Amino acid sequence: MAEIAKYYATYYTSVPAAWLLARLALDTENPAWNVDWSNIDNISKFKIGDLACGSGTLLSASYRAILDKHIIESASKGLTPNLEGLHRILIEEVLWGFDVLTYATHLALTGLSLHNPSVIFQDAKIYTLPLTATGEDIYLGSIDFLRDAKIRAMKTFVGISIAPEKRSMEAVEAVPVELPRFNLIIMNPPFTRSVGGNLLFGALPQKERKKLQRKLSEILEKEGFRGIGQAGLGAVFIVLSDKYLENEGRLALVAPRSLLSGVAWTKIRELLHENYHVEYIITSHQAPNDWNFSENTDLSEILLVARKSTEKDRTIIVNLWRKPANEMEAIIIASQLVGLKRVSIGLHDVLENTNASHFNITLGGKKIGEAYTVTPDAMKETITTWGRLAPFAQSELNRVAYFYVNSGTVYIPGRGTEGVIPTVKLKFCVETIGPDVRQIHSSFKAVNRETPFNALWDHKSEEVKTIQLDVNKWLEPKPGKAGSAKKLWGKSGRLMIVERLWLNTHRITASLLSVKALSNMWWPLRLKNAISKDEKKISRDEHEKVQVLWLNTTLGIIGLLAYRQDTRGAWIKFKKNILEYIPILDVSKIEREKIDLLLSIYNSISTEELPSFPDQFERAASGAGIRYELDERVLNAIDLSLDLKPLYHYLSKEPIISLKSL
Repeated sequence: MAEIAKYYATYYTSVPAAWLLARLALDTENPAWNVDWSNIDNISKFKIGDLACGSGTLLSASYRAILDKHIIESASKGLTPNLEGLHRILIEEVLWGFDVLTYATHLALTGLSLHNPSVIFQDAKIYTLPLTATGEDIYLGSIDFLRDAKIRAMKTFVGISIAPEKRSMEAVEAVPVELPRFNLIIMNPPFTRSVGGNLLFGALPQKERKKLQRKLSEILEKEGFRGIGQAGLGAVFIVLSDKYLENEGRLALVAPRSLLSGVAWTKIRELLHENYHVEYIITSHQAPNDWNFSENTDLSEILLVARKSTEKDRTIIVNLWRKPANEMEAIIIASQLVGLKRVSIGLHDVLENTNASHFNITLGGKKIGEAYTVTPDAMKETITTWGRLAPFAQSELNRVAYFYVNSGTVYIPGRGTEGVIPTVKLKFCVETIGPDVRQIHSSFKAVNRETPFNALWDHKSEEVKTIQLDVNKWLEPKPGKAGSAKKLWGKSGRLMIVERLWLNTHRITASLLSVKALSNMWWPLRLKNAISKDEKKISRDEHEKVQVLWLNTTLGIIGLLAYRQDTRGAWIKFKKNILEYIPILDVSKIEREKIDLLLSIYNSISTEELPSFPDQFERAASGAGIRYELDERVLNAIDLSLDLKPLYHYLSKEPIISLKSL
């Protein structure tokens, strides 16, 4: 079963996360639904779908949320809840589940039936869908619904009773099923990707996989979403959900955190921004390993709830320092967030208003997270990467990053804005950004003997200790790849910015080599010549030294982290398309005399060994260490006298850096 989960990326939602997501989706006010939850006939018209239901955890959580709403609303009207009738209509009419794994749909229906095991029901809406490409027939599971609302399926069980005196699990033959329009689609879609080994449909033989991949590409091309397969099947399932969700309906997802920042997810963010009001984005910062909401994975994930509507309102950003440990904690957290949504009229716009304050999420009187709101304008402006809205667990750090990235403004926690850095986006200063790791491995192999092609290979924290580095490998073109290797070498550079980073062990974010090189874990760049504020020339070598120095300052690091793509906690990546947006020093607004001062700082500090980031910030918080010295000297050189110790204090505690929970 573990191997099947690996290839399908079917990491099933944890029960507390499922309850949190279902409660937010169903308890957050939606006037368009207009459901009388005390009336089971009225409830029967409400449709909830999970197009990748797995073992049914999300459907089961939705069942319980509706059950509670039925009991509470019935009691408020002096009525007796109809629990048996509700059980039947939920399984027979309301809850729809689909999966390609037979054992999963069996578990899903069994789990639903156990909510009231004495009640016999018929015609459950749980289906196993074919995933195969044998012969001429090609079936893509739920994805086939992108082609047609009516497809072939296998009904899992009918006539089921789990009462002690009788058990019946009668399978039926394949039948056509037609998808309705849903009021709520709640889902943890599979997230296998079409890169890094191409594991799309990875449980099937390679010949079948290729057929399925070709058919998927054809379908996505027709739907206008060409290329999203690189984001994984999760992106495809969101497109599918959008097609069958009623206007004013809700989409509730467990998704990879890369949905917020991944380049391949850009079209999905655009779809959500255009067609939806994103109501909640929830991240986990429970160090050292609980960045997820699914079982059996330590990959970084989010919960997202969005209403299909052109009417926009504030989005609630939730940073959980500790996830709910059980169903009751999930209900308590959900109730706090639903209440926050009712009253947050600009009171918690932390990123856009220094007078706003975050909302504390508590359990048993103990703080376990923070929440704040962002305006529709902020969502629109950051669509390149919504990760900018919540790069850190602590709201004050997110405010620091937002102000700095947006305008170069320096916000100090507890004190407010205290200065402005002259910044510019990297794309306006860069001449070339080198090839990605896939291209390098395609055309070269790394060797230990000298060749014309230098390389900075890997990023071992025990070896990469200084800002100035030397090449440590050479590259040799693979047979038949001399032409492509030469072309790639044309994008080599001396300035290196990290492509991958372990925030808890690594020491630097950028380096400068004495010669041009390529890399498998760094982006080689060449910057343009520049002109200082007093119209004096700044050579490429000087420009690159200044920017390497700046990117290793605390503010430079924060600006870089705002554009990261999360993979697994402290293991993060930086994509080329996004790298172009990071803020660097605008040397055209700095006098030549100050540039010379920055160059002297580079020369004096570039060969000094730096400790790991956690150690850097911990020492700097007490006004000591190379981190403190570097920042102070660089800021003074551009006429800014700032006390960053409060900022260091927050950074030293940040879970993604310290790998310790708050």
